Parts: sequence; C-alpha cells; structure tokens
Amino acid sequence: MPIYPDHHLKLGSVIRRVGKRVSVVNKIGNETLCAGVTESGDVSITEELLSNLNEGELVFCICHELAHISLGHIELITQFQESQIRASIEMIKSGEPENIVLARLKTEIMSLCHLHEYEADKEGALTAVSRLGVNGEECVSALRKLVDFADSHQRGYLQFVSSLTHPPISDRIDRVAIMLLKRGYLK
Repeated sequence: MPIYPDHHLKLGSVIRRVGKRVSVVNKIGNETLCAGVTESGDVSITEELLSNLNEGELVFCICHELAHISLGHIELITQFQESQIRASIEMIKSGEPENIVLARLKTEIMSLCHLHEYEADKEGALTAVSRLGVNGEECVSALRKLVDFADSHQRGYLQFVSSLTHPPISDRIDRVAIMLLKRGYLK
C-alpha cells in the first residue's frame, strides 16, 4: 500500500527530499530488509528497512533504486538476458555441453548484475550527498546495516540468491567509501 508524506514522518521527509512516492511492503521476494524498483519507476521498501535505517540512509537507498531506472539497468538486463538465452539455446543445439553453456550464461548475467549494483551505488550516493544533502557516512552506514542484517538473518539459500545479483556488500561499502572520500564527501 502506498505511503504518502503525511502517513509517516520519516518516510514523508524522505519522499519530500527525493520527490518520489514510495510504497512500503512486508517483503520483496523472500527478503524482508530491502528496496526495489520496477520498470515503471515505482520504488518499494520493506517495513524492516524503514525501521532500521535513518532518514539519510533511506534517501541513499531510494536514490540507489532510482539510479537503476535512470541508468537504464532494467531494460539492459532484460535485453541482455533475452539475447544470452537465445545464444545459449543455439550453443546447446549445436552440441555444446549444457552444463558449460549454463555456467557461462550464469557468469555473464551475474557479472552484469554486479556491475549495475556498483553503478547504482555510485550514482545513488552522489545524488544523495550532492543534491539531497545526505552525509556521506550515511550512504556507507546504510550498506553496513545490510551486512549486519545478512550476517544475522540470511544464511543459506537467500544469501546464495542475493550473491547472484549483488556483489559482496563489503566490496560495495569499500567502493562507495573510496569514491565519496576522493570527492570530499567523507573524512
């Protein structure tokens, strides 16, 4: 159900800062601490994310999701998957071993997804700090809180699935921190 600015003070303030309506949901897929965006640009965050992040951290998370849209990631990954699946089917038909073709397909899709996450982290952090007044440390701390949550809640299957589409959070933290430090947004 969509939440509008007057329904929740923290979220209302975030919505005013980013200029985008945000829906609050219980889960996105099987995950309870996350945010996501659709092709149409609708942003959803989970109740748990809303309750665990401060305002600046939420702004960064929403800016990260919106960066996926502005950078065209959804369209790119859809086109890439379609073309790679077609190519993989042709390889299997021509006699390539199925397990090798599927392993290559998984690796290529995973690499592109990881690249998109790094790009959205960078764009989201830069938007949050340079345009919306978020402290650079809040971008880093939002990612650190995801590490804490993953360590305590997401063992096994969910952690495996997340690793397919998202690079290690520790790498993402390092990249965001270094980028913000080089640009003077972190001390």
